[in-house]
Amino acid sequence: MKIYEVKLSSKIEEDFYTLSAANSVDLNIKEPYTHNLKVQCDLDKPWNILLIQGASGSGKSTLMKKMFGEDCCKNYLDLDRPVISQFPSKFTYQDRVDYLTASGISSIPSWVIPAKVLSNGQQIRASIALHLAHTSENEVVCIDEFSSVLDRPISKILSHSVQKFIRSKNRKVVFSACHRDLVEFLNPDHVIDCDTQEYIDRREFLRQPRTEKLNFEVRRVDKRTWGSFAKFHYLASTLPGGLGFYYGLFSEGTQIGFCSFSNYVPHRKHSKLILHGSRFTIRPDYVGMGLSTYFLNACAEHLHDSIVCDIRATYSSQPMARAMMKNSKWRLISTEIVQGKADSTVMRKNDVDYKTFSRLKKPNSFRGNCRLYKFHWIP
Repeated sequence: MKIYEVKLSSKIEEDFYTLSAANSVDLNIKEPYTHNLKVQCDLDKPWNILLIQGASGSGKSTLMKKMFGEDCCKNYLDLDRPVISQFPSKFTYQDRVDYLTASGISSIPSWVIPAKVLSNGQQIRASIALHLAHTSENEVVCIDEFSSVLDRPISKILSHSVQKFIRSKNRKVVFSACHRDLVEFLNPDHVIDCDTQEYIDRREFLRQPRTEKLNFEVRRVDKRTWGSFAKFHYLASTLPGGLGFYYGLFSEGTQIGFCSFSNYVPHRKHSKLILHGSRFTIRPDYVGMGLSTYFLNACAEHLHDSIVCDIRATYSSQPMARAMMKNSKWRLISTEIVQGKADSTVMRKNDVDYKTFSRLKKPNSFRGNCRLYKFHWIP
C-alpha cells in the first residue's frame, strides 16, 4: 500500500471586489487558498482499471500526474485526420479494424471521416484506442475527465464498452471523472475518491451484476426517420424499394436505432413472403452494450408475430456476424466472399498492407477478403 499526497496552493488576488466579498464573511484572503489531498492505493497486484473520482478542483488531475508522471495524459488523436489512418505504421489494416471495433467504433464512415466530425463519445473511444496502440503493453494510459462532456446514458454505455476493450487487451488505464454514477459500468479494480480521500479495492466485486439497468424500447416507426441515421450507414442513403417494415430503438424517448425489413423481389401469389433485414443502424455513441442483437431479435419477433413471412439478414461486419452466430434465434445459412474497391494511388510502399495489396489479382481491389454472412431467423 503506497501513500500519495498532493498539495495545491493558489494565491488570491486582492482588489476592491475580492476584499468586499471576503470582509462580508470575515474571510482572510491574504493567505493562499490551499487544498491537501492524501490517499493510499494498492497497485502492486495485477489490475486493469483505476477510477479517480471527485468534484472539480478536488485534485484528480494533479493526483493522476503525481502517480503516473506529468505526460501521462498525452492525446494521440489528430482531429483533422481519419482515425483509421492514425495508428502506428506497423499496424495492418486488419489490426486497425480490430482496435476500432473492439473500442466500439464499428461504423465504417466513422473510420474515414476527419475525427473532428465524430461525436464527443466517439472521439473519446478513438483517443483510448490510439493511446493503447501507440504505447507499450507495460505503460499506464491515463484519460482525464473522460465523461465531463457526455450525457449520463452515453457516459454509462461508453464506460461499459471501453472497460471490455481494455480488459481484452489486458492493459492498465486510469480514468478521472466528476460523476459518481459510472462505477458499476466502468467496473474499475480500484477507486480513489478525492472528495472523501478514500481508497476502495473493488477486485472482489468485478463479477457481480449491475444493480442499475438501462431501459430500451423497440417499436414501429415511420420510414422518414431513416434520414437521421443514413449518415451512420456504409451503404446507400436510400431505403430499398418494395414492401417495407420499419422499426426504431429508443432510449428515454429518443430514437437511437433504425432497422428496415424489405422484400427485394416481388412477392408471388401462393408463395411465402421473404423479408430481408437491411439498413440496420445504431447511433455510434450507443455501441458496446450488446444492443444490436437485442434490437434485431425484437424486430424479427414483432415482424414474425405480425405477418406470415420468412426473415433473413446479411452482414459484412464480423463482430455482428459473430454475435449472430452465438444467437440461437438466427442460423447461418451461407457465406460469400466479395471484393471491394479502392484507388491504388493511396497505397504507399512503406505501408504494411502494400505487399498484400500488390499481389491481389485485381489491381483496383483492396478488401480482397470481404465476407458476407447470410442468416435465417428461426421462429
